[in-house]
Amino acid sequence: MIRREAAAGDRLIAVSGLRAGFGRPVVGPLDFTVDRGEVVGLRGPNGAGKTTVIEALIGEAGLFGGTIERPERVAIAYQRQRLPDVSGLPIAGTDIVRVMGVRPDDLPVPVRGRLDIRVDRLSLGQRQLLFVGVALAAPAALVILDEPTNNLDPEAVAEVVAAIKDGPKERGILLVSHDSRFVETVCTHTVEVRP
Repeated sequence: MIRREAAAGDRLIAVSGLRAGFGRPVVGPLDFTVDRGEVVGLRGPNGAGKTTVIEALIGEAGLFGGTIERPERVAIAYQRQRLPDVSGLPIAGTDIVRVMGVRPDDLPVPVRGRLDIRVDRLSLGQRQLLFVGVALAAPAALVILDEPTNNLDPEAVAEVVAAIKDGPKERGILLVSHDSRFVETVCTHTVEVRP
């Protein structure tokens, strides 16, 4: 069960003894917190359950033990590891920006010039940068990024690094990435995830 309590200072989420999975626990126990101003990285080998931890935090994976505490007023922006399938849908970046309540000027520069293009006509890297940029610019106190550098060239990775480092200090970020250089560059600390 996810418990929501009143905010205690700058704490955005507190995980204690988390055991999570689908049908059975596949990760945990795990303890960590994310406070305002922090960028916390989840590290571990493939299959360790990093994405499962994220899915437990947003209520998509089963919680088999432990607690997740998040003040009710804390909004979350989530960028999934797999890009949404928008094939054949007449959705442009402007539609996504509007729905998410994002100001175009808050997006990475390369994204701004492509907002009028249908999302299914963007390259994988352009789509990735759009969705990561929207998550980082969303009006949310907690941003969760699952493999944000997938499909990105070095220039686009630099845009994501800048968006994280120059973004609002009153938010917290939780991310998963296999790009160790990216993690070392942006994270204030990391948490090891083991199955």
